[in-house]
Amino acid sequence: MALAFGHPYLQSGASSMSVHSATALLVQPDDAFGPFKVANPHGAVGVLDQDRLAGVRAHLGTEPPFTPVTSTVTSTDDGVSREGSTHVTLDRALPDLALSHLLANVDTVFDAIGPGTAELRWVVEGTRASGEPFTLDVENAYASQHDIAYDATFDAQDQILSIQQNEFEDVEITGVDYTATVSSAFEQYTVSSVEVRRPDGTYQQPPSESSVPVPAGSTLDVRVTLAPYKNQGDAVTVELSADVPDDAAGSYGWVDIAGGSDSDGDDLHDDDTDDDQPDPSGNGAQEQSGADAEDESDGAADFEGLLDDLTGLVPNNSVSATMNIETENETGFNVERSTVREATDQVVTGSFSFSIDIVE
Repeated sequence: MALAFGHPYLQSGASSMSVHSATALLVQPDDAFGPFKVANPHGAVGVLDQDRLAGVRAHLGTEPPFTPVTSTVTSTDDGVSREGSTHVTLDRALPDLALSHLLANVDTVFDAIGPGTAELRWVVEGTRASGEPFTLDVENAYASQHDIAYDATFDAQDQILSIQQNEFEDVEITGVDYTATVSSAFEQYTVSSVEVRRPDGTYQQPPSESSVPVPAGSTLDVRVTLAPYKNQGDAVTVELSADVPDDAAGSYGWVDIAGGSDSDGDDLHDDDTDDDQPDPSGNGAQEQSGADAEDESDGAADFEGLLDDLTGLVPNNSVSATMNIETENETGFNVERSTVREATDQVVTGSFSFSIDIVE
């Protein structure tokens, strides 16, 4: 029997979906949609290339080519580890089936739907239109209060989809491999306070009603305090230093402090509200997910640039300081951004912004 009958991925004329033999167990009555067979599938016996109202068509005797998806998942709770393997025979289903593969293996090892943390590495290999091989190798960390297995899977899926649907050249993904560790311990930091170094070497919180004067050509030193979730554990201090351009005197600007992928390059500053003020209690913790692959690929000029953008996914376990300097020119205003970033041992959430005036 053809297990792919009626599958939304299969269209008229499509090829490379595998056909499998199966042992029929029973015919299940169904007054709403009609009876159907329940069966145990076996190995591939051919290629399915048509799905019509009257039935499906298959060419038997030749197995379709496939893309291997593999994973090694380890639980730090009990040391249980498992290797998984899936053969994907329909290219356009690869992003979804790779996600399903990873989710199934993490669920098997984690053996629960619940909060936790995870570290994930994904390696995507393929060939470009020229035949030259390419490799995407990315790592990220995740924390979820609901379902860590589910929440840790989407960055990789987004990136596989971005590669497949890139507008620059025809590429082929030849393999996807995941390495993951998962824990039931939910841990993350939240941006708790931000201090700026003064000329005398001391630190103070930036004022909420005025701007911090920063000399052009100097270094802006910022100290960020990260509070652990529910104050269980020690707070962590991260120091970030941003260079102020020599020619920026007289310009207005602002600095965005953000945890993880909250620092996606967007303007976090809002002059009309105080929502960006840090929560000293650390109770503003929330789940952290990765940046959308579509956002990461904005501005890429070619496939090489797309790979660079995807590789540059902002780690969730990091703190960033983005200096935004606004200058006026003949066509209006221009904002120049520069970012410095430090890695941490846990996922970081939260953001904070303050204004700066670039002075002589």
